[in-house]
Amino acid sequence: MKELVINVVRGDMAEIVVPSGNNGRLRCSVVCLCCERADQPMDDDGCGICDACLDLPVRPMDALDGLELPTPFPHHR
Repeated sequence: MKELVINVVRGDMAEIVVPSGNNGRLRCSVVCLCCERADQPMDDDGCGICDACLDLPVRPMDALDGLELPTPFPHHR
C-alpha cells in the first residue's frame, strides 16, 4: 500500500502535482461527442468535437436521422 504524504500550507498557496505515469490509460481525458474517441486532438473552442470530426464535410449520402433540422418556412407566392 502506498503512503500518501500531505503537507498543510497556510494561506492561498497550493502545489499542483502531476500524476506519475498513465498506468496504461489514455493521456486525453476528453472524449469527442461525435466519434467518441479520446485519442484525437481537440481545441478548447471545438465544443467537445475533435479536430478530425470538424474537418469532415456532410455528404448527401450521410444519415441525417440524428440531426435536428428546423422546419422550413413556407414561401407564399
